[in-house]
Amino acid sequence: MDILTLKPGAIYLFRIVKTISLSDQEQYIVLESPALSRHLLDRELYPTFRFKKGELIQCRIDKINCSGKIFLEPENPDYTEGKNYDFLYSHKEDITNTLGEIQTIAVLKGRNGEKAILPLDNEDIHLKPDGIVSARLIRIKKGVLILHKKNDFSGTYKFDKTYPFRVIREGMNHKKNPVFILSDSFGNEFSVQKDNYKFYGIHIGDELQCKITGCNLDGRFTLEPRHPYLEEGKTYAFRWLRMEPFHKYSGEVQEVHIVADNKGFEQVAAPVDEVLLRAFKTEVDLYRVERIHKGKLVLIPQP
Repeated sequence: MDILTLKPGAIYLFRIVKTISLSDQEQYIVLESPALSRHLLDRELYPTFRFKKGELIQCRIDKINCSGKIFLEPENPDYTEGKNYDFLYSHKEDITNTLGEIQTIAVLKGRNGEKAILPLDNEDIHLKPDGIVSARLIRIKKGVLILHKKNDFSGTYKFDKTYPFRVIREGMNHKKNPVFILSDSFGNEFSVQKDNYKFYGIHIGDELQCKITGCNLDGRFTLEPRHPYLEEGKTYAFRWLRMEPFHKYSGEVQEVHIVADNKGFEQVAAPVDEVLLRAFKTEVDLYRVERIHKGKLVLIPQP
């Protein structure tokens, strides 16, 4: 199934099956994955794209959330992440960023009218309407071009790579959730939600090794702190505890394993096909850590 065959950050070919309308305002592109499962892509987010029934398009797996929903980002035919481009300045907006602070962004336009966002600081007050702004394209998310200045810190980082960050304080993010605020060696700040890592033993002053997994619309990277004692791709013994119903994003309910790691913390094994429905119900079983997302393990039972 897709939760196993598709990896976050990787690019795959999807076939355009058809366009469907859920209402007068809602149109979706139906895409078929390499595993033959189907996914919906909001047509409104990609007004400049020329989708054609039957063609194959490249899509990045932007993320897979905890309920198994897969978020796709189709390849933009006119822009490549990591390259510099010129944009047309439109206006400024104040947003609440992922640190819970008010931040000013410049809203720009791409060559075909695409929306682009550039985080600003005090030295950017001289932007003029319809002026040209040169910037580096960092990420494309939901069709929006997320930009950074051409010579800023972001050129030193790569997605899906791990770097050191320092925990400098606690705060509340834009959703009013408690977060740890992390700083890199350049003084840039990022946040991770505290509740996702309550078993990690994180304290102010700690240095964390974090994987850069994506980018928010405020231009700040999303980080996944390294698990304190488990690694992705490795197999460990977990103590089987019980079965519980798991509510998938599609509305389906599926039984999953609840297991305990060697520290006694409960974990949920991934709800994937029939192999997971086998309740081993032995005292100790082997599970592979397929990946870690927001502190939660995707565990695959091993024969």
